Amino acid sequence: MIFTFSAETYYGFYAVISSDQVISRLNRVVVFGTVAWPEVQPTGETMFYDKETGIFTAPLTAIYFIFIQIVRQDGLPANFEVVVVGGGSVGVYAEADSGTPGGQSNAASYAAPVYLEKGYSVWVNVRFEGVIVASASRNSFFSVKLVSVWDSESAGFPISPAR
Repeated sequence: MIFTFSAETYYGFYAVISSDQVISRLNRVVVFGTVAWPEVQPTGETMFYDKETGIFTAPLTAIYFIFIQIVRQDGLPANFEVVVVGGGSVGVYAEADSGTPGGQSNAASYAAPVYLEKGYSVWVNVRFEGVIVASASRNSFFSVKLVSVWDSESAGFPISPAR
Protein backbone atom coordinates (compact mmCIF):
# COMPACT_ATOMS: atom_id res chain seq x y z
CA MET A 1 0.00 0.00 0.00
CA ILE A 2 1.39 3.42 -0.97
CA PHE A 3 0.62 6.48 1.12
CA THR A 4 0.84 9.93 -0.37
CA PHE A 5 1.36 12.77 2.07
CA SER A 6 0.30 16.23 1.03
CA ALA A 7 2.44 19.22 1.94
CA GLU A 8 -0.82 21.02 2.74
CA THR A 9 -2.02 18.38 5.23
CA TYR A 10 -0.64 18.61 8.75
CA TYR A 11 -0.35 15.38 10.68
CA GLY A 12 0.42 17.06 13.95
CA PHE A 13 0.10 20.20 16.01
CA TYR A 14 1.51 22.07 18.99
CA ALA A 15 -1.08 23.98 21.03
CA VAL A 16 -0.60 26.09 24.14
CA ILE A 17 -2.71 27.86 26.72
CA SER A 18 -2.38 31.55 25.91
CA SER A 19 -3.74 32.87 29.22
CA ASP A 20 -4.02 31.36 32.70
CA GLN A 21 -6.95 28.94 32.83
CA VAL A 22 -9.02 28.56 36.00
CA ILE A 23 -10.08 24.97 36.65
CA SER A 24 -13.16 24.96 38.86
CA ARG A 25 -14.05 21.26 38.70
CA LEU A 26 -12.30 17.90 38.50
CA ASN A 27 -12.03 15.91 35.26
CA ARG A 28 -12.37 18.96 33.04
CA VAL A 29 -11.11 18.82 29.46
CA VAL A 30 -8.27 21.29 29.00
CA VAL A 31 -8.64 23.49 25.94
CA PHE A 32 -5.28 24.55 24.52
CA GLY A 33 -6.73 27.40 22.48
CA THR A 34 -3.66 28.76 20.70
CA VAL A 35 -2.17 26.57 17.99
CA ALA A 36 1.50 27.55 17.75
CA TRP A 37 2.36 25.01 15.04
CA PRO A 38 1.63 24.84 12.19
CA GLU A 39 1.94 28.62 11.93
CA VAL A 40 -0.38 28.80 8.93
CA GLN A 41 -3.66 27.18 9.88
CA PRO A 42 -5.06 24.92 7.18
CA THR A 43 -8.79 25.00 6.50
CA GLY A 44 -11.39 22.29 6.22
CA GLU A 45 -10.52 18.75 7.20
CA THR A 46 -6.75 19.20 7.20
CA MET A 47 -6.51 20.33 10.85
CA PHE A 48 -7.16 17.47 13.24
CA TYR A 49 -6.96 19.39 16.54
CA ASP A 50 -10.04 21.37 17.53
CA LYS A 51 -8.87 24.43 19.48
CA GLU A 52 -12.46 25.09 20.61
CA THR A 53 -12.94 21.69 22.32
CA GLY A 54 -9.34 20.60 23.06
CA ILE A 55 -9.81 17.31 21.18
CA PHE A 56 -7.39 15.72 18.68
CA THR A 57 -8.89 13.22 16.20
CA ALA A 58 -6.52 10.81 14.45
CA PRO A 59 -6.70 11.36 10.68
CA LEU A 60 -4.99 8.03 9.91
CA THR A 61 -4.42 4.71 11.65
CA ALA A 62 -0.87 5.31 12.81
CA ILE A 63 1.58 5.67 15.63
CA TYR A 64 1.60 9.21 17.02
CA PHE A 65 3.95 10.81 19.51
CA ILE A 66 1.95 12.61 22.19
CA PHE A 67 3.61 15.18 24.46
CA ILE A 68 1.65 17.04 27.14
CA GLN A 69 2.67 19.34 29.97
CA ILE A 70 0.42 20.97 32.57
CA VAL A 71 1.82 23.59 34.98
CA ARG A 72 -0.13 24.70 38.07
CA GLN A 73 0.10 28.25 39.34
CA ASP A 74 -0.35 27.52 43.06
CA GLY A 75 2.72 25.29 43.43
CA LEU A 76 0.69 22.20 44.34
CA PRO A 77 1.15 18.95 42.39
CA ALA A 78 -0.39 18.87 38.93
CA ASN A 79 -2.06 15.72 37.66
CA PHE A 80 -4.00 14.83 34.54
CA GLU A 81 -5.11 11.91 32.45
CA VAL A 82 -4.82 11.26 28.73
CA VAL A 83 -8.21 10.05 27.50
CA VAL A 84 -8.56 8.02 24.29
CA VAL A 85 -11.98 7.37 22.74
CA GLY A 86 -12.49 5.00 19.83
CA GLY A 87 -13.86 1.68 18.75
CA GLY A 88 -16.91 2.12 20.98
CA SER A 89 -14.92 2.51 24.18
CA VAL A 90 -13.60 5.30 26.39
CA GLY A 91 -10.48 4.76 28.42
CA VAL A 92 -7.81 6.52 30.38
CA TYR A 93 -4.72 5.76 28.34
CA ALA A 94 -2.23 7.20 30.82
CA GLU A 95 -1.97 9.32 33.92
CA ALA A 96 0.62 11.90 34.85
CA ASP A 97 1.30 13.22 38.33
CA SER A 98 3.98 15.67 39.35
CA GLY A 99 4.32 14.31 42.88
CA THR A 100 7.74 12.70 43.28
CA PRO A 101 9.31 10.80 46.17
CA GLY A 102 10.98 13.30 48.49
CA GLY A 103 9.46 16.34 46.83
CA GLN A 104 6.78 17.77 44.63
CA SER A 105 6.62 19.81 41.48
CA ASN A 106 3.83 21.94 40.08
CA ALA A 107 4.34 20.56 36.55
CA ALA A 108 3.27 17.16 35.22
CA SER A 109 4.20 15.87 31.79
CA TYR A 110 3.54 12.87 29.57
CA ALA A 111 5.46 11.84 26.45
CA ALA A 112 5.06 8.56 24.57
CA PRO A 113 4.30 6.98 21.20
CA VAL A 114 0.66 5.88 21.01
CA TYR A 115 -1.12 3.68 18.45
CA LEU A 116 -4.40 5.27 17.32
CA GLU A 117 -6.85 4.06 14.74
CA LYS A 118 -8.36 6.54 12.30
CA GLY A 119 -11.13 8.52 14.02
CA TYR A 120 -9.93 7.87 17.59
CA SER A 121 -10.04 11.00 19.75
CA VAL A 122 -7.57 12.12 22.40
CA TRP A 123 -7.87 14.83 25.03
CA VAL A 124 -6.50 15.87 28.41
CA ASN A 125 -8.57 15.81 31.62
CA VAL A 126 -7.17 17.64 34.64
CA ARG A 127 -7.65 16.07 38.04
CA PHE A 128 -7.33 19.13 40.25
CA GLU A 129 -8.98 22.45 40.94
CA GLY A 130 -6.74 25.50 40.55
CA VAL A 131 -5.10 27.56 37.84
CA ILE A 132 -3.15 26.24 34.84
CA VAL A 133 -0.28 28.57 33.98
CA ALA A 134 0.26 30.20 30.62
CA SER A 135 3.87 31.34 30.71
CA ALA A 136 6.63 31.71 28.16
CA SER A 137 9.13 29.99 30.45
CA ARG A 138 6.97 27.07 31.67
CA ASN A 139 4.29 26.43 29.11
CA SER A 140 1.25 24.20 29.46
CA PHE A 141 0.89 22.49 26.08
CA PHE A 142 -0.56 19.58 24.07
CA SER A 143 1.35 18.30 21.06
CA VAL A 144 0.82 15.39 18.67
CA LYS A 145 2.97 14.36 15.70
CA LEU A 146 2.46 11.46 13.32
CA VAL A 147 5.42 9.08 13.62
CA SER A 148 4.52 6.16 11.37
CA VAL A 149 1.48 5.07 9.37
CA TRP A 150 0.13 1.64 10.27
CA ASP A 151 -0.39 -0.55 7.19
CA SER A 152 -2.77 -3.38 8.08
CA GLU A 153 -2.37 -4.94 4.62
CA SER A 154 1.33 -5.59 5.31
CA ALA A 155 0.86 -7.55 8.53
CA GLY A 156 0.72 -4.32 10.50
CA PHE A 157 4.31 -3.26 9.99
CA PRO A 158 4.67 0.50 10.27
CA ILE A 159 5.49 2.59 7.23
CA SER A 160 7.36 5.84 7.79
CA PRO A 161 5.84 8.92 6.17
CA ALA A 162 7.58 10.42 3.16
CA ARG A 163 9.61 13.51 3.96
